[in-house]
Amino acid sequence: MNTKIMQFPTTNSNPVLSVAKDGTVIYSNEAGEPLLEEWDVRVGEKLPSYIGDFVQKVISLNSPEKMEVKAGKKVYLIVFHPLSNAHFEPWHSCTTMLY
Repeated sequence: MNTKIMQFPTTNSNPVLSVAKDGTVIYSNEAGEPLLEEWDVRVGEKLPSYIGDFVQKVISLNSPEKMEVKAGKKVYLIVFHPLSNAHFEPWHSCTTMLY
């Protein structure tokens, strides 16, 4: 069961991203690549400041927040979820729905 949960971001057909509290992209599954291209960043690089500021808002509110992003001909509804783990600094997950 735990292995299936750990594989979920990799096998998910929707973009899944992890972002550090400083705005650095820690992880992106393959479906998240169009968003990274739109933002002109790669894993290990910082998001544009307007998204980094949004991440900071999620941290300060400690509550999920939504943002629409157009990437090519697609529009994504991104939900940033604040996450924390005793062994890591808070991460922020970006899950998306395409509509």
